[in-house]
Amino acid sequence: MVLATGCGGGGGNGSGAAGPNSQNSTNLRLEVAGGTGSAVVDAGDRVNISAAEPEKNYYFSHWSSRDGGVFADPTAPDTTFTMPTVALVRVRANFLPGVHPDANVSIARRWNEVLLQAIRNDYARPTVHARNLFHVSSAMYDAWAAFTEIESPWLLGDSSRVDCEFAPIEEATNSEQMQTQAISHAAYRIIRHRFVNSPGADSI
Repeated sequence: MVLATGCGGGGGNGSGAAGPNSQNSTNLRLEVAGGTGSAVVDAGDRVNISAAEPEKNYYFSHWSSRDGGVFADPTAPDTTFTMPTVALVRVRANFLPGVHPDANVSIARRWNEVLLQAIRNDYARPTVHARNLFHVSSAMYDAWAAFTEIESPWLLGDSSRVDCEFAPIEEATNSEQMQTQAISHAAYRIIRHRFVNSPGADSI
């Protein structure tokens, strides 16, 4: 999912800090984006981390790490993180705009909220954003329709207007889950592309 983050907390870096490719188990650096808890620690240490106060129109969603490690509760704004044997670990507090993560809303509604917040954080460009709203809605509809038996996609598979070849999906084992993934992929790719140079790109 497109996210709003900010850097917080202090980070130590002693003279004995491990290099980027080191497998040392001591003096490892933990960096927390969107919260506090950055520190220099040892492998296996449990570090207290806290998400920052969400900005207006945002709600805390979850913690994530691309460098390993274990969160005691990835959905809690205040939790602990167990440090892996990696010289530099970056963890991030992720936030969602518009509606609370526990709200019972469709995946399309969530991505529309992401798009609307991206528009709020961008320049005032009414005609451009009207196009963005239309294109994201169209992409989500086509992604949804690809897994239905009656409804037909608008552009997907219609090469008479655009080059958009598509082989129909015959038997989807879990069509609802696959629809959700396809809708998210379509919306995410368009939003990231359209707002890559936006002044609020870091908040998506």
